[in-house]
Amino acid sequence: MGSNRIKKMLWLDAWEIEEQEAWFSNMATKGWKLININEWFATFERCEPQDIKYRCDVFKSKELDRIDLYQQTGWKYIGSRHYIQVFREKESYNPQDIHTEPLEHAATLTLLKKDITIRGFLSIILFALVMALSIWLILINPIDLYIEDGSLLQMIIPITIGLYLYMKMVRGMIHMSKLYKKLKSGIPLDHDVSFSKKFKRKKIMAFSMIAIATLWFIFNIFSLISSLTEDRHPPIPDRDIPVVKMSDIVEEGTFIKEGDRNPSNHYKVDSSLLIPKQYELKQSVKVPGVMWEDNSGTYSPTIWSHRYNVRTEWLAKQFIVTLKEEKKPLSGNYKLTKSNKWDELWVYEEDDSHFSFISRINNVVYYVEYFGYESIELILETTYLNTLQ
Repeated sequence: MGSNRIKKMLWLDAWEIEEQEAWFSNMATKGWKLININEWFATFERCEPQDIKYRCDVFKSKELDRIDLYQQTGWKYIGSRHYIQVFREKESYNPQDIHTEPLEHAATLTLLKKDITIRGFLSIILFALVMALSIWLILINPIDLYIEDGSLLQMIIPITIGLYLYMKMVRGMIHMSKLYKKLKSGIPLDHDVSFSKKFKRKKIMAFSMIAIATLWFIFNIFSLISSLTEDRHPPIPDRDIPVVKMSDIVEEGTFIKEGDRNPSNHYKVDSSLLIPKQYELKQSVKVPGVMWEDNSGTYSPTIWSHRYNVRTEWLAKQFIVTLKEEKKPLSGNYKLTKSNKWDELWVYEEDDSHFSFISRINNVVYYVEYFGYESIELILETTYLNTLQ
């Protein structure tokens, strides 16, 4: 035999007065009478299936004289849901309705209508702040939206939840306005209104938001754990990789590696929703017996090479715009350069020993920055050959 009491989530909103009364009565016909209620849950107790009337009135729970009035006219006080006071008809009583005139009843809704209006405007302000914060985060670091799923989710999920809360309050204001107009026109509340469709819709929407918020929380926890445990500087493999490395442009055997698994020497592979394949190489070497032209020390060229396999060509074009802005040199700008091999080629040359370029073929984008005396033509050609891999 099951428990004699059950607790159910209040999927219907507080302002849906008619629907709540109808739901409570429906539960009674299934053998469950309401015995307690709060902001979020309703508690039912097992009983014989029967028709039980419920009334939801709008006033503050401090107004004990109004509660007494209900109890004197055949109603048992169940509890409060903010400004909604819930009553159940007493057994062996023929309860009298307190509000017999719709016009007089409409006046009692003023408190709830005002509360919902205030909460509605607050939700608008909150949603505007969430939107402004999301836009600000995009503006200060737009490239993260492409290369990190976390940034994309951190923008989408708060906006989704904020929009849900905003629409919920707007619907509340509209519902209260219709209810108020209905009573003002002399039509009483329908205590047996159909509620099942609205109940199911609210339940699905609420479950969806709870699921989204929960997944967002779990994602952030796993992201934090991953950031604390990941290998920040993976080693550079000896095999061929889809980006230009030092042995592709400087004759192997003539240079010495400057360590491995450090900020200046590592190879990373990553992915995101918009860029499923991402490769990053940073490599610095020394060439014994060769000096920098200014005699500042042993020649030590450095390359920073990226490859992005973007999900679509259209996205790749948008990504290049963001990438150019992200990698914009402190002095000068990238110049669009004609090329028979690249769909797009943007080049920046600071001097004979420092240049960078951003290039694209179809949906594949490269960013390469080089400090050294090897020619840009050599590195462009080597990069192009990598696209064939």
